[in-house]
Amino acid sequence: MLISKKTFSKDYLKNYIVQGVSLILRFLSLFIVVPVLSENPELYGVYALCISVVVFLSYVDLGFLTSSIKYASESYSQGNRDEEMNFIGFGGMVTLSMSMLLSIVFFYLSVNPVILIANLKADDSILIASNLLLILSLSSPFIVLKRVISSIFEIRLQGYISMCVNIATSLIVVISTFYFFANDNYLIVEYFVFLNLSGIIGTIIMLIILKKRFSYDLFKLLKSFKFSKKFYNLTKKLAYPSFINMISWVIFYELDQIVVGKFIGAKEVAYFSIGLMFASLFRSIFGIIFGPFLVRANYYVASKDDNGLKQFLVKILIVTAPFTFIPSIAFSLISEPLILSWVGNIYEESILIAKVFSLLFALSFVSYLANIYLTTKERVKKLYTVSVLMPFIYWIGIYLSYSNFGIIVFPILKLLSIIVSVIYFLIILNKDKIVSFRFLFQEIFVNLIISSLVLFLLIKFSFEWLPQEKSSSNFLITLTIATFFIMISMVLYYILSKNFQKTLKAILIELKFKQ
Repeated sequence: MLISKKTFSKDYLKNYIVQGVSLILRFLSLFIVVPVLSENPELYGVYALCISVVVFLSYVDLGFLTSSIKYASESYSQGNRDEEMNFIGFGGMVTLSMSMLLSIVFFYLSVNPVILIANLKADDSILIASNLLLILSLSSPFIVLKRVISSIFEIRLQGYISMCVNIATSLIVVISTFYFFANDNYLIVEYFVFLNLSGIIGTIIMLIILKKRFSYDLFKLLKSFKFSKKFYNLTKKLAYPSFINMISWVIFYELDQIVVGKFIGAKEVAYFSIGLMFASLFRSIFGIIFGPFLVRANYYVASKDDNGLKQFLVKILIVTAPFTFIPSIAFSLISEPLILSWVGNIYEESILIAKVFSLLFALSFVSYLANIYLTTKERVKKLYTVSVLMPFIYWIGIYLSYSNFGIIVFPILKLLSIIVSVIYFLIILNKDKIVSFRFLFQEIFVNLIISSLVLFLLIKFSFEWLPQEKSSSNFLITLTIATFFIMISMVLYYILSKNFQKTLKAILIELKFKQ
């Protein structure tokens, strides 16, 4: 039985509200923990580098979980629950198996942390790095299992349920920081143990909710965790390009901190990590914004509604453009007082890095949209091209220019690579008649430029009054002022863009009148 063709706006809204709260909690955690750790740049560099390797758990599925979720979404939209579960089980088995291998790697690094970090001589730093990597080795399978379970909620566009569980556990973890880092305590290893235990408990709670709310057969799900030639053949067409995309993503986005740590040093990792923080925040936010859209786009593909898919993609473009572009510009312009009031002037080297890194996701309303389109339509060759092009430009550029310009070439070349990929995506979207160059320029970019110019003037004329000494109150004041300026620019964009007004009003009508 097919699912009903109801509006999904309320499901999107619930997802965004809950994930927004989760993001706020994550920000509070960073706000509390990072200023404490950053007092010692070398030790903070060790922590940042060890934590950065956690992201590799996002790529252990070799593309098969991502592919399985796509086809499971289509099966669910067609009412085929058994096939949906089998897809999830197959993708989950591949993911868990690979996580075991990565656990072995983490264990080896925990025994020899100096392999990962150059110039690491302090005994305390070596011990902390070793313990963090050992904890990560033991918890890795549970981290990826949580990802698999969460995908079941996301397929139903009810990811807000699993996120509520994450919020509850995250809140406990945030509160725990007042114990682990209060009164001159520096219990970073104990904090990391508690963090991972909270995640395991959250996964158990998600399983209980699946059983109670959706009458999900957990025993049947467990039995579906197996290798299957049938589902391998069904998923491999999309899995291989997804895997190549993942490898590209790792090489492009995740390796730089490790390269800096391995060949330059722990302090440089600290400066780099602080500069990267705003970009990482944007990546999390925009991942939340665009995540549900891929699942919904798969529904259109399953029903062979190409016109509906096109209208859906254009709506995404119109709505998300100001929400990605304007905040990115704002944080780039205001990076200096934000960093100085957050972690102090010992991180002045991070300011220019942060200015460039903050711009990485300004055009993500184009890149995310194109990736959704190409993934749902299984345009494999186009995905391959971008996957190879971006890391090639990035690392060749670093190899040729680092000796002359230093660490700043990392964010500059990353931004250049992204701009090249966006141009490539725009050509595809225009050629396939999803959105034309003329529409983009007249209806999107002109309004963004005008709004950003006003934003620039607001920040420029208020810059000398912004506090720059390290303190929690100064950081909150600067962040509040930045948020206020962003809101003014967003309101201006709303006034300028008739399409933006029309699309938002349509969404509000859906939320008010449709079920």
